[in-house]
Amino acid sequence: MKKVLLWLVFVGFLSLPLTAQDSSKSEIFGGFQFGHISSIHTYDPYLAKADNNNTSVTVNGVGWEGTYTFHISKQLGVSADFSGTYGGSTISEGTGSLGGGTLAPVKYKMKVYTLAFGPVYYFNSQGKFKPYAHVLIGGGGTFGTACSSGIPCAPSLDGLGGVVAFIGGGADMDFKKKMSIRVAQFDWFYSYGEYNSGMGNVRISAGIVYHF
Repeated sequence: MKKVLLWLVFVGFLSLPLTAQDSSKSEIFGGFQFGHISSIHTYDPYLAKADNNNTSVTVNGVGWEGTYTFHISKQLGVSADFSGTYGGSTISEGTGSLGGGTLAPVKYKMKVYTLAFGPVYYFNSQGKFKPYAHVLIGGGGTFGTACSSGIPCAPSLDGLGGVVAFIGGGADMDFKKKMSIRVAQFDWFYSYGEYNSGMGNVRISAGIVYHF
C-alpha cells in the first residue's frame, strides 16, 4: 500500500513541469474539520506503561485545517496541508499487575497533528463550481492524557507518530473575486507508526479559500 501511494505522488510531481504556464497563482484554505482516527494504541495509567494487551482506542474529534496551494497551471497545483484534531474516547482497562483483574474506565484526551504535501488536480478550473482531487503524504503525531478515578492523569502514548497519507478531494464554489467556499472535502487517510497502524481513518473539512 505504501509503495502505491509513493508511486502516485511521484507520478504527480513528474507531471508538474509539463503543465507549467507563465502565470501562477496561489491560494490559502482555512477551515474546520471532523476527524475519525482508529487503532491508536493506549497507555495504561495503572501500569504506567504501554498497554500489555495491545488495547487500541478510536478517537472522534473536531479541529482545524490549513492548506497552502501553489498553482502551476489552471488545473494542477502542489499543496502543503496542516491539520489539528482534538477529541477523546473512554475504554475499560484492567487494574491488575498484568493489565488484567478489575476493569475500570479510562478517559483518553487526544490531540492529533498532521503535516502532508502532494499534488492537487482541478477538474473544472474555469467554472464557478470546482471539484478537485489530491494525494498527500507526510507525518503526524498524537499527544494527550489518560485519566481514571483514583490515580493521577498520565501522558498517553504517542500514537500516530509516523507516516500519514491522504487520498481524497472536494469542491470549491466561487463566492467573491478572490474568495471561494470549500463546500466539502473528504479524505480517507492511512497512518503508520510504531504505536499506530490504521486504514479506517477519515477527515471531513469545510471552510474559506482565499486566492492571491
